[in-house]
Amino acid sequence: LAVATMTYGNVAAFTSRDLQVILAYSSMAQVGYILAALAAAAYFAGNLEVSMLRLALYAVALQSIAYAIAKAPLFAFTGSTARELERLRGLMGVSPAAAVSVSVLLYSLLGVPPLLGFWGKLYLFLSTSGYTVWLTLAALINSGVSAVYYIIASRELLTKQERPPTPPAMKYKIALVIAALLILVLGIVAPLFMSSLISVYL
Repeated sequence: LAVATMTYGNVAAFTSRDLQVILAYSSMAQVGYILAALAAAAYFAGNLEVSMLRLALYAVALQSIAYAIAKAPLFAFTGSTARELERLRGLMGVSPAAAVSVSVLLYSLLGVPPLLGFWGKLYLFLSTSGYTVWLTLAALINSGVSAVYYIIASRELLTKQERPPTPPAMKYKIALVIAALLILVLGIVAPLFMSSLISVYL
C-alpha cells in the first residue's frame, strides 16, 4: 500500500503543470512515505527492536511536521494566484521573498539538506532499510521522480520573465516566509536532538 500510494502520487504529479495539482498529488506521495515508516515501526515493535522503532517513529513525526508546515502556506498561495507553472514563471521578478520561500518549501518536501524535510527522509530510509531493502529502494526511486517536478516548479518561479505574474497578497507572502524560515531553523536544530538516536543506530 505504501509503495502504491507514493508511486501513484509521484507519477501523477510528474505529469502535471498545475502547481496546485502537483501539491495535491505529492501529498498522496507523502502519505505513502509515512505509511512506509509506519510499516517499519510495526515490524520493529513486533520484534522488540526499540532503537529502530524509535527511528521509524521519528521518521513519521518529522515527515508529518515538515509536510504540515510546508503544505499549508503552499496550498494557500496556489489558491490565491495563478496555478499553472507557465503563469507563475518569473515570480522572482515581482516577489523575491515569495519565490524563494516557495522554493525552500518545495525543496524541504523533496528532502534537501539542511531543511527539515531532509531529516524525515533520512530517518525514513534508515528505518525502512532495517525492515526491507525493497521498500527503501522504492522510496528512493520515488524521491528521484519527485525531484524532477519540484526542481522544474522551482526553476519556473526563479526564472526571469518579461511579463511576470501578479505578486501574491502580503498575507500569503508573510505565511510563506515564516514557513520557510521555520523549516530552515528546525532543519538545523533537529540533529541536535536526534544525534543520540543516530549514535545508537550506527
